[in-house]
Amino acid sequence: MQKSSEDLVSFIRSVQAYYGERVSKIEATAFGSKADVSGHTDVVVVLGDTTLTVDVKGAKAINRADTEANLDRLLIEHTNVRGDTGWVRIWDEHHYVAWDLGAEWLIVKTSDLMVLCRDVQWEFRHKGQGYTKDFLSYGRADRLDKFCYVPTTALNVLPSARRIPKI
Repeated sequence: MQKSSEDLVSFIRSVQAYYGERVSKIEATAFGSKADVSGHTDVVVVLGDTTLTVDVKGAKAINRADTEANLDRLLIEHTNVRGDTGWVRIWDEHHYVAWDLGAEWLIVKTSDLMVLCRDVQWEFRHKGQGYTKDFLSYGRADRLDKFCYVPTTALNVLPSARRIPKI
């Protein structure tokens, strides 16, 4: 399953319900805009004096043949399919990634993700191995992407990790 406009609406409603009056502004960025494509920003949230940018990720299956999304292991993108900077490499204390975990959203700072993935050897791209290992750099033969999978349990304990009930 890929991210959809319904995912963005659900995320926005969930953030508004969770943070209440602390949210002074929240809006989705235009699909395909520079903020969306190169800035990896789907939603901008203003909490008090702080502006946060969030890249919203839909639940995904690990392999195309899988019929269900895997919520135990989440994909971390180092380099996108065009060879551009992936969202894990956005070092900004106010940039977050939010994953759809079914009944809730898991939100984590990208700077925490970079620290978590510091030992991944991104210069290597393992291909055709079924994506079975965590913290191993994978890539596809016909694309420039580099990514790894991380256990959700490892993300849950990061300092910035928040679970927000889904609305």
